Amino acid sequence: MTNRRSFLKLGVATAALPLAGYGIHNALAGPVRKLDHTILIDSRYPESRDFAAQFDSINTVQLAGADALAQYWYGELRPALRGTPLNLVGLTGGDTLFCLEMLARELRMKTSLVFPAPVANLEKNTEWARQAARSVAATLHAATQFKPQQQIRDRETLYAWVIAPVTAA
Repeated sequence: MTNRRSFLKLGVATAALPLAGYGIHNALAGPVRKLDHTILIDSRYPESRDFAAQFDSINTVQLAGADALAQYWYGELRPALRGTPLNLVGLTGGDTLFCLEMLARELRMKTSLVFPAPVANLEKNTEWARQAARSVAATLHAATQFKPQQQIRDRETLYAWVIAPVTAA
């Protein structure tokens, strides 16, 4: 016997079928993730290459100084970021990081994380680069909104960093 309650339950169940199918399809499809960050490294430093090696499935761009940074920023990265904001991750010297911070301002992006290399072990400290990469990766997976950080940076010191879009609070 059909009553009003049964009719409403049937209507709600019928309306929910397409949504349930979408959820099941996504669950069975596996972890397909859209790329939401790019790694920028300074190829002059072996630590920077070790840092990038920790992110095997992410878009990595090797820069070799300020000229390469300017060409990449204005030629490829800035137009791409205007269309789709994403996080920039990298391990560079303080001078390159400073330039990136200044360029990122026009796109409403700010430095959200900075890990300076330990001063005592600056020469060939690849283990620090690996630890910084793990910390950056864990932070990227755990948080979607970052607080900007301000600090004075030395140009000879290496920094692992994240520059992220500023989200409206």
